[in-house]
Formats: sequence, structure tokens, C-alpha cells
Amino acid sequence: LQVPRGGPKVMLRAETGSMKMKQRIQKQKLMLARKILLQKDSLANAIYEEQRHMGWPGLAKEATEICKQIGVADVNEEHTTKNEIEDGIFYSNYKELKEEMTKYEKLEEIKYEDFRKEQEYMHEKSVEKARLAYRIRTKLVNGVKMNFKNMYKSNLKCETCKDENETQEHLMECPRWEEERKGLDLTRMEDMVKFFTNILKEK
Repeated sequence: LQVPRGGPKVMLRAETGSMKMKQRIQKQKLMLARKILLQKDSLANAIYEEQRHMGWPGLAKEATEICKQIGVADVNEEHTTKNEIEDGIFYSNYKELKEEMTKYEKLEEIKYEDFRKEQEYMHEKSVEKARLAYRIRTKLVNGVKMNFKNMYKSNLKCETCKDENETQEHLMECPRWEEERKGLDLTRMEDMVKFFTNILKEK
């Protein structure tokens, strides 16, 4: 996506509908524990059961702790289905995602949106358009003063309006870019990408 290192990393997961590595590992551990518990006559099951009954450190203990964290029945005590594990992991990840998003001022306008699936623009065939769409969503569009306050701290005002700070929202209304807005619906991501592509060339 070619975004600055200082950008909100939580959005990389939010926009692509992906999970943290922590939750991916938790899922694999629970699936493995479930599989071993179903292998009643195996050596793995015998070792696992001994580990569980003795309270020794290892997969059995970790599985119980993970189940508590994600709010599903303990795989060591009840028959927990694959779907229940997947749902528990998914919503645990989603809850953390939403909590992280509240920490960023840049994400104030979109933090309540639905991020359960990857965003539509991720299917865009043009890599450049997808990159710009991501920058628009995360307020990282190059050349917009309020997106990079430290770079423009001496003057954050729009060069045309003088009394307005230059934000992405302002540029979409600024009289200076009226011609570039013609025929575009700036509530649609496709048109916003066209708009910012045009004005960035001018700027």
C-alpha cells in the first residue's frame, strides 16, 4: 500500500479484513487441541489428558485460557465445534480492532463502519487506485496539509481560502477545485480517487 510508517497500522487489518497474528495462532491452538481430544486412543491424546488432569503447562492449559479470552466453552470440558471456535476468534479480533481504532483522530469518521470483510476497493485491478483509496480512507493523501501537520506546521491553511485549514474534506468543497469536481459524486470511492488523482497532479 506504500503508506508512511507512522500511519495507523490497525487500518491495514481493518481494510483488508484480516486478523492479528495473535488470533491466528490462538485459532490454530484450539483447532489442534480439539483434534487431539477427538483421537481417543492416540498417544497424543494420552499425553494431552495427563497434561490436563495434572494442570501442567502446555497446550491444554493454553486452550482453557484462550477459550476464556474469546468467550467460548472450554474445549477441554465441552465439545466445541469448529464454527464456534472460528466465531469466537473472529469477534475477539473484531473487538480489539474497534478498540484500537478509537485511539486515532484520523479514523474518527470511519471507526463505526463495518470492517468484517475487506473493503470493495481492495478488488480494484489498478494498484495505484487502490493505494490512493487507502490513503483517502486513512487521511494520508500526500500534499494535504492537515494529513501531515508536522510538515506544514508553519502554515496549515488552504492556499486559496486562507482562513480554512487544508483538510481532505475542505478540498472536496473548496472553490479552487470546482472544475475537478464536475460530474463526480464524492460520496463514491471511485469518484474520490478520480478527484484526488486530478488535484494531486495540479498541486
